[in-house]
Parts: sequence; structure tokens; C-alpha cells
Amino acid sequence: MDVERVQVWLERTKEWNSDQSGEQNDGSGHRSELRVFLTDLHRQLVEWGSLSNALKNIPNVAQLLGRLCRNPAVMVQEDVCKLVIQCVMDFYTSTPCNPTEEKAVKWAQSQILHCTSYYKGKKNPCVGVAESVGCSASHFNLTSTFQLLESMVEDLCKVPVTRWDSRANCRVPSTQLSSTTLSHLSELCLPLVTSGSSAVVPLVECLLSCHGNTAEDALSPAFLKAITESQQNAYTEKKNTLTMTYKGRVSLWTRYLPALESEFLNLVQALMDEYPSTEHDSQQLISSRKLPLACVENPSINTALQGLMELLLQNTEGSSFVLNLMEVFSKCVQETRKAAKTAEFHCRVTVMDGFRNQLQVNPLDLLNSLLTLYINNISNRLMQMALDDDHAGRIHVWLLLVRSPGWHHAAVRMLLHGSAESRPACLNIIAWYNMPLVPNRHQQYKARLSDLVTSLRGLCSKTSVQPRDLHCAFNPLHAAEVKGHGHMHNVIHPLMMLFVVNGRGTLQLLADIVKLDMGDKEPSAATSFMFLLESVEFSTMWDATSQQGFGNRGTHVNEALRECKGAYLAEYQQQRLLGKALTLTEKQHSDLLGRYDRIVRLVM
Repeated sequence: MDVERVQVWLERTKEWNSDQSGEQNDGSGHRSELRVFLTDLHRQLVEWGSLSNALKNIPNVAQLLGRLCRNPAVMVQEDVCKLVIQCVMDFYTSTPCNPTEEKAVKWAQSQILHCTSYYKGKKNPCVGVAESVGCSASHFNLTSTFQLLESMVEDLCKVPVTRWDSRANCRVPSTQLSSTTLSHLSELCLPLVTSGSSAVVPLVECLLSCHGNTAEDALSPAFLKAITESQQNAYTEKKNTLTMTYKGRVSLWTRYLPALESEFLNLVQALMDEYPSTEHDSQQLISSRKLPLACVENPSINTALQGLMELLLQNTEGSSFVLNLMEVFSKCVQETRKAAKTAEFHCRVTVMDGFRNQLQVNPLDLLNSLLTLYINNISNRLMQMALDDDHAGRIHVWLLLVRSPGWHHAAVRMLLHGSAESRPACLNIIAWYNMPLVPNRHQQYKARLSDLVTSLRGLCSKTSVQPRDLHCAFNPLHAAEVKGHGHMHNVIHPLMMLFVVNGRGTLQLLADIVKLDMGDKEPSAATSFMFLLESVEFSTMWDATSQQGFGNRGTHVNEALRECKGAYLAEYQQQRLLGKALTLTEKQHSDLLGRYDRIVRLVM
């Protein structure tokens, strides 16, 4: 089999398709020769074994087979049709090795889809039936396809997907379907899945809920991969996304781990495209496809996602973006669990359970004296791990700490408002949280942070703060790290929020503080309003839950909230009316005002 022999038949098909009579020639005079040629071609393709070898030796074969597939006069001949489809299927593989083979697989799928659909044009066999019921042939074809899909779904739904196992005392997957049947059926659905048609969604989700009679997954790997690829643009709302229901997505995530990994990476990419963004916007994006709900209802999904986030955190050496992602995602899961009134799933007991139990206590529920005791205990455990030559153990402790970001916030708050005796323990927790993989740099990190806190505590007691005071506290090195979102940013941001609310005269310097925190050249009214609102909410979260109520800082919170309403909210609304603050969508604007109302009700 060579290029010249294929080219001869390619020229013949071109002549058949360009017949001046207006009818497509079936090449009946060459029928026996065509059968021999296709038989030899099929045998040669099988012997080569590799799609790359076939395309390298006879690059024009795809054009020939494509023309044969689209010649109804040829395809109505049963023996020839079978041989053509056999040759096309030789270009299909469930494990393509390179982009060329991936392209060949998609081409083969499209040819099979065309061959198995109704013929188009004058030879369409359903024209007469369509005319008799008063509709066009294309509409009849579409309706017939939908009814075929519905019939397949109905047949599959009659088979119970689960059954009760008395020995296991729970429901287990049903074993009434043959794995071979499911594999072949999922293979047949591939062209429909890759086409992105919403009509195939019920069949896809029904197949995902079916299980075969073997330990291996009965569904075709190519089918599962195609569904996974169809979800790549789900967070960006671009085209070529197969819109699946929540139940269907969960079936895919629990059945095919690469699909869950892809979902997580797509979410991370979408969050990075929007970074930096408000916590509220991040929560909305995370919850848009109900991934937190899936974690609450399926512990296996929650465990897998925690593992993926921890792996990403280690590979990025404690990136502030990943730390923030883990914190926001954890909040989404906790809020979803609270709304669903579902108990948290606990893993089996380990040697770290004592430390884990300490971290699981909510610092907001503790009195100041007890909070100090807890922080000292956590710090002592971290110092002990630092002395041990156990890198894996240090990583494990760090990941436990990262899963409880409330203690990081508690340490930051105590640095600014707590006693001097508690400062070393707080600095130690903060250093471990932000720089776990470089313990040799902890001392320098804590020294710089301690200098910053000393400056801020001094500014909080001053009757008037000037812009130059801020620049002295946040020297150029700190400012550079803030703009780069380095290891200091996770500490400086909450410190600034506490400082702007509890300092004297700091509200007049809000624009300068926002510049230092976010790196804005000139912060907009919306940016300033959101930062001040977030600062009030952060301060309120601690003061409102303490046993002493708002205490002395309640005055500062009320003053900040009045300034938020009287100056920054009014300026933001004015600019929005003038069309100068339209960076927020109507929904984001509505959510922002709703958040403001909730904080007002909490404080008042």
C-alpha cells in the first residue's frame, strides 16, 4: 500500500462526485476492485499499528475515506460500507500519543457520526415519511434522534443502579449490566459528547450512574476523558461546555479522579484570572458549580480536594494565593455544612489528634486569657517540631495549621491588641503559617514583623497620624512585598484592617493605607469603600464575639461605620450614578450593599 495507489482511488472518487448528470456515481464498474483495495488498506493499517506511521506513509488516505463516507451511492452498498467504516475505525484509538493522533481520533468520530446518521439531500430515505406528517426532513431527523436518545435513557433507567447488600449493610452498585455493554455504549456516545449537544446530557448522566459487573470501570476511558474536557470552560462561561446537572457532575467526580483534578485546576485558573478580588467574589465563583456542597455530601471528594490543595501549596512553597484559596474554600464548605445541618466527617485517630483538636477550637469562642493559653500551646508544639529532624512531620503540622486560618487571624490580632508577653508565641505561629519550608529565615521574618507591629502600636496611641508616619512604618521593603503579594502580605493585610479601624485619625488616611495594601496608584471610591467595609467586618468579627462585647474598641467600630456610610458609601454611589464606578456589575453592586446592611445590623 503506497501513496500512488491511494491517489488513484482518490481521483476516481473525485470523478464520481463531479458526474455531469447531477447524480453521484456509485462507481459500480469498480465495485469489486474497491472491495479488494479497501480490504488491503484495512490489513495494512492494522499491520502498521500506529496512526502516526499510517499518516506518514499515506497522508492522502483520510481525504479518500472522507469522500467515500460522503458518497451515499457508495455507502448504500452494504459490503463496501462495512469496509469503509472498518478503515475509518482503524484511525481511532482510546489512547492517542500525540496531537496528530488526537486529531485523527476526532476525524474518525466525525466520519462515523456522519455514516450512521440519515443521508442528506435528494436520497434522504425519510423525505417521504417527513412529508406525510407535514414537516421537513431535517426536522424529522432531529426529532428522531432525540427520541432515540430518550429511549436509551428510559431503558437504562429501568435497570437499578444500586442494590441493598445485607452483608455490607448498605447500598452497593448494581451488577446487572454487562461491563462490555456499557463500554460499547459509551464509545458510541463519543461523537455526541464531542459535539457539545445538550440533548446528550441525560444519556451521559445516566451512563455515569451505571456500574458494570467487574471491578474495573466499565465506561470507556475515552468517554470519561471527553466529558472531562467538555467541562474545561465551565467557570469562564465560554462555548463548548456540556452543561451537566449537579448530580451528573458529582457522578463524574466520584467515578473519574482526573475529572475532579481538572475541575479543581479550572477553578484555580479562574480565580487567578480574577486575582486579586474580594472574598465575596471568590466565594461566589467557588460555589457556582456547588463544589463545596459536593465536599459536604461526599467525604471522598473533600479528602481528594484537600490533598490537591495541599500538594499545590507545597509546590508553590506557601503561596499567599493558595493560602487564601484554602481559607476561602474552607469557609464555603463550613457555611454549606452549616446550612445543610450535616456533621463534619472525621478521619481515623492519629498521633496528631491532640494538636488537631487544639486547632479545631474556634478562637472566637475563647476569653482572652484562655486564647493566650491556646496560642502558647500551639506555639510550643511548633517549636518542638522545629527542633525535630523530621521534614515530613513539619509539613504535616503546617498543613494542619493552614486548615485552621482562624488561629493565624487570632495571632495577628493579638500582636496589635494583646500583651507584650504573648508576642513571641504569636510571631512564631505567623512565621510557621507563612514560611514553613524555610525555618532558617524565621528569625529574620519575625524581627521585621515585630518592628512593624511596634510601629503600628505606637501609631494607634497617637492623637493624629500623618502620611509620613505610615511610610516610616511600612518602609519600601514592606511596600514592595505587599505589591508582590509575598510572604508578608498575609500578615500586613489584616494588620492594616485592624489599624484603620482602631487607630486615631486613620480614617482620614484611608486612601494612603489602601495604596500600601493593594498597590493602587489612586484607589477608586469602590476600592476604598470595600476595603473599609472589610476592615469593619474583620474587627467586628472579633469584638462582637468576645465575652466583654465590643469593649473600648466598640467606639472605633461605630466611628468607622459612620465614616463608611457618610463619606465613602456616598462617594461610591455618587460616582456610580455618574458612570465612573461601573467596574462592578449590578449583581456585585447589589451584593456589596447587602453586605453593608448585614454589618450595620450586627454592629447596631
